Amino acid sequence: MVKRVVSIMLVVVMLGAVMILSSCAAPKTDRQMIEERVNQFISCVNVGNIDGSLECLDSHSRSVANSALSLMNSVFGQLTGSSIDLKDLLNLGSLFMGDYASVSIQSFNDVTINGDSAVANITIFDSINGTSETQTVDLPLKKENGDWFLSIDVKSML
Repeated sequence: MVKRVVSIMLVVVMLGAVMILSSCAAPKTDRQMIEERVNQFISCVNVGNIDGSLECLDSHSRSVANSALSLMNSVFGQLTGSSIDLKDLLNLGSLFMGDYASVSIQSFNDVTINGDSAVANITIFDSINGTSETQTVDLPLKKENGDWFLSIDVKSML
């Protein structure tokens, strides 16, 4: 009986030690989180996952994108007389994305972090309907609640 109690206590102590040691794993660096977010975004774009793509955006950019989608839904509905959700229509495009368009990251050249803002300079290879090119782009990111998200500067697009 004593042996059994000692054995159980030893197992509990060992499990506790494993839990403590596993929680002490080094946290991800900002650069690692940024690279993961950019890779997640590119993956979502490649499969036409609109909702997944939006989840990669900072709160302001996500709000702007959702407003733009709502506006386009309204215009699309007026033009066609249908009530099809544009997000659903775009998600159907995922059935054909791999055949006509894809983006892959060739390299992360540099990640510049300044407080809660960052810029990831990456080289991408994109192929759209048989035309391919390699280009280097700067992707702005913002840190929100300890995580990094792509940040779209709508003013620079106008």
